[in-house]
Amino acid sequence: MRHALQRCLAPCVGNCTESRYSEVVADLSLLLSGKVTDLVERLRDRMDQAAEGLHFEEAARLRDTIRAVWRYTRQKRNRVLPEDLDKDTWEAFLRLQSLLRLVSAPWRLDCFDISHLSGKETYGVVVVFEQGVPNPSLYRKFSIREVEGVDDFRSIQETLRRRYRRSLQGNDPLPQLIVIDGGAQQLRFAAAALEELGLAEIPAVALAKQEEAVYTLFDEAPLLPGKEDPALQLLQRLRDEAHRFAVSAHKKGRDRKNRRSILEEVPGVGKKRAAALLAKFGDLGRIAAATPEDLACVVPGMGVTVARRIIDHLEEAEK
Repeated sequence: MRHALQRCLAPCVGNCTESRYSEVVADLSLLLSGKVTDLVERLRDRMDQAAEGLHFEEAARLRDTIRAVWRYTRQKRNRVLPEDLDKDTWEAFLRLQSLLRLVSAPWRLDCFDISHLSGKETYGVVVVFEQGVPNPSLYRKFSIREVEGVDDFRSIQETLRRRYRRSLQGNDPLPQLIVIDGGAQQLRFAAAALEELGLAEIPAVALAKQEEAVYTLFDEAPLLPGKEDPALQLLQRLRDEAHRFAVSAHKKGRDRKNRRSILEEVPGVGKKRAAALLAKFGDLGRIAAATPEDLACVVPGMGVTVARRIIDHLEEAEK
């Protein structure tokens, strides 16, 4: 019955050849080991062969299997992705695989960037593309705390260490390719961080803004693919998204600090009380609209008198 419902190959009664059974076992092994792009490439080859042989039902079944594999392997999605890769994206993946000598096409890419303002409030960020599409639910930002002054090289190291420690703890999946916004020196520091974490097997490259040169660990001279190269265009989209997110993260951090400093101007309100008020109410407007009793309830030990000062101060600042 399970065989009739297409839920079993029924090898025990001779309804499946040894080669077919081995093929399915190999497919499952790739899926369970996380080698999704290798599996999809195998399935695509078989789908193309079936279509060429006019076996359209088999080709359709393999197409549906590819779609199911993509659905199965997507994690923490906050947007709908296409059921299958379009031709241009697939060509960009294959070109990237060839250009960077990758074992498989990189269906997941992580890109790192550093942002700072006048040597202060440095942030490291990572953005994630899956199937050539941004997945903002997997973006992360890190306030750099181990590095003094302006040091993009060591900031990259700290960001990679903190990001992939989470992955090693099972909190985030690992990529097939890591891209660094920068040049050869940034790439060397990134590689050192990966080596320290035991993740040196993950390929890493750097994309420099000038000349759009791609630096690798297998060649001292940078690769210059040319602006029409689909692999470079994919890396550029990834790098530009990382830069946008880094600037955005920095701006939000600066705005949060400015809001907190206004509250700290009130006698009796320090950093902890200002942070607690913003965490509860969200912004200065909601704090100003609250009653003194509401504010006093939020922060233990802060009386109504200090709460009234806060409201008066915010109303005066608004004027």
